[in-house]
Amino acid sequence: MREVCDNCGATLNVQPVPAVDGGFDRTCPYCGARNHEDRPAPAPAPVPPPGAPQSAPARSAAVWIVLAALGVAAAGVVVAIVARKSAPSTKSGLDAGPAAQDELSWNPNVGAPVLATIAGSEAIIGALSGKGSTLYVGAFDGATLKKRWQLGPISPAAGGYTGTHAAVGKAHVAVSDPHARLHVHDLETGTEQRSVTLTDKVDWMCPIVAPGTQDAVWIGQSDKKRPASGLYDGVLVDLATGTATETALPMPKGCDATLFQQAVQNDLPLIEGFEARREFELGSSRVLYGRKAPGTPTPMVALLDPASQPPDYARAGAPYTGPRPLATVRWRVPLPAVDLATVRATYQDNIVGLCGKQFVGAYGVGQKAWHVAALDAQSGARLWDVTLRPIFSVDTLGGLICSDARVYVVRMDSVDVIDLASGKLTGTIGHETYASSK
Repeated sequence: MREVCDNCGATLNVQPVPAVDGGFDRTCPYCGARNHEDRPAPAPAPVPPPGAPQSAPARSAAVWIVLAALGVAAAGVVVAIVARKSAPSTKSGLDAGPAAQDELSWNPNVGAPVLATIAGSEAIIGALSGKGSTLYVGAFDGATLKKRWQLGPISPAAGGYTGTHAAVGKAHVAVSDPHARLHVHDLETGTEQRSVTLTDKVDWMCPIVAPGTQDAVWIGQSDKKRPASGLYDGVLVDLATGTATETALPMPKGCDATLFQQAVQNDLPLIEGFEARREFELGSSRVLYGRKAPGTPTPMVALLDPASQPPDYARAGAPYTGPRPLATVRWRVPLPAVDLATVRATYQDNIVGLCGKQFVGAYGVGQKAWHVAALDAQSGARLWDVTLRPIFSVDTLGGLICSDARVYVVRMDSVDVIDLASGKLTGTIGHETYASSK
């Protein structure tokens, strides 16, 4: 009999009920997940009517039957506990590697997770924290949530925060450490193939273009110059050979826009009554994310009219110094689907993304709740809006990345995986303590 929920780890203090497909179910009171047991629930012993006589042999047989049943039940519980400890959960994703399953949690403080294609399947790569704040990097299958490989321990997390980053090339994944080294691993197996010695810690790292199209990464080190004149000084590392070349490049498209957010915002198109914060390419046009301005800073999303949008100054390689014309929009809508008076005015720019032809973003409601909403990027029509499960104690989001199939929302110690088509939660990577939804 399961003692805790397979999905969220909460204690299953509810009675089993018969399942339609045989066995019995127990519904988690915290996350609502179905916990199924193939073994049928034990039938209650028949109760004789009051005052019915019972012979001594019958009473003795009844006692032995009860004791035998208790012994079988106790053995079953022991077997179930042993099996649970020896057979890791496939729903958590933390089922392999040198660290114990119960000691690992997702670590959003190192940096945003990255998407990759491993053996033809979508995967997510990010940092994990183990016992004693030990730091690891793991790759998880997006569909099954099973771990493909795990690297580490890299360093204590306290030191790893300032130097550990990951970026994906065509056939390799690069992971930096706080000791100014860049480790190059095979993307499919996680096997380390080479190590590159750097002159200082890594401040940021990203692929030159879209992930998976070029086997190289571009890194900025603590001892290198800061961005100047529209060019960014860094080190270009060829992952296939380990060759590192100092160079200055325009802002790469594949970089997370939050790395260079100030430069991006200075070059975003101007829209009346709208302060743009992020932009995403959609064919010949661009989707803008920002907030209402002036006025209450409500999260807003807009699509530029392709025929009248201004030049993309942020990709020109040099800052634009002339006046920026106002852009016209095809549609503009609030991201929230709730009463706008309940939406939190403070929000993060890293919890939105263009997922195929859908725009997906998170926003806060009331004192604590978080919603994730999806809009059709071509028409602005709302597709779905879901409320994330509340987390016990502090509940903040560490980022959002997505593909044309899934949305990955980084929580405190875990990642919620959401089906892009329906908005339904398909699973969780890592361990989290969820508050009761009642």
